[in-house]
Amino acid sequence: MEDVKSFETALLKRLSHAQFDKEFLRSASSSIMEFRKMGYDVNGAFPMGKLAFDSILIRGTINPEAFTRIKDLLKVPTLKTFEVFPIGIIGPDVFQFKATLGL
Repeated sequence: MEDVKSFETALLKRLSHAQFDKEFLRSASSSIMEFRKMGYDVNGAFPMGKLAFDSILIRGTINPEAFTRIKDLLKVPTLKTFEVFPIGIIGPDVFQFKATLGL
């Protein structure tokens, strides 16, 4: 539980400088926490957009066991895109993912 709180605090601190409104930040933060609960290892979250930030890019890794829960991503209301790519020879059982949360 301590790890979850510290992760969410660090996440909000990292994204708050992008001048997102507080409602979107709370929604995006809970969406990213849902990714973690589903077994996705989130390695980063980055504000995206030109002139004004309008989305957040999330990168991380996923194990094949989490693929059974991939349909649960449809429940994330702010999810715009989701991409999965195999790491390959370095890690044949690990995949990289990239997701975009947006307004």
